[in-house]
Amino acid sequence: MKLMKYVFLIVVLALVAFFMFGSSSTAYNNQYYSFNYPNNWTKETDTNNSYETTSVLVPNYSNLEHQVNIAISGPENESIDYNLNSSRDLFMSTNSKVFPNESYFEDKDLVSDPEFKVLINKTIRVNGMNGFDVATYDASPWYLNSPHEVVEEVMLQKGTKVYTLRLTCSPMAITQDPNIFNTTHKEFESVVTSFKGK
Repeated sequence: MKLMKYVFLIVVLALVAFFMFGSSSTAYNNQYYSFNYPNNWTKETDTNNSYETTSVLVPNYSNLEHQVNIAISGPENESIDYNLNSSRDLFMSTNSKVFPNESYFEDKDLVSDPEFKVLINKTIRVNGMNGFDVATYDASPWYLNSPHEVVEEVMLQKGTKVYTLRLTCSPMAITQDPNIFNTTHKEFESVVTSFKGK
């Protein structure tokens, strides 16, 4: 009988804690995809064009609100023979200054360039979709004229539909908080693991 009282007490305390502190994430769903995001992030209004929708999340726990963001977009419809690895190669080369802009072309050797580091480069599977996860650190991004940017991009493929999830930590964010990528990467991962394309 004492055991039943303890079990009952534990259940009551768990329910009280849940209702006091609530869930640690918020669910979002539109006609193209769904995901959960941490409660300490805010989802901004979606933008739509003729071929995809983009959702943007910003942290609301610091003054870095627009210096760090997660952008989720899709679906992009690709041909049946589309190769996701070519998108990974393009992401890597673009973020390593291979194609900086129309007036400035500078080839970079990803192995020997001290300004560019690949932090993550792996294939993944999320809720039945195959894809990749790549994170790069660029000490001098060509388009910002200022140092230190970290970008993590996840691309997921479902049939001919491709979805992109991107975490960006701007130079200002990294200057203010050198550990911002480590913190936000964990939150980004929770968005990625909950993501479902339709």
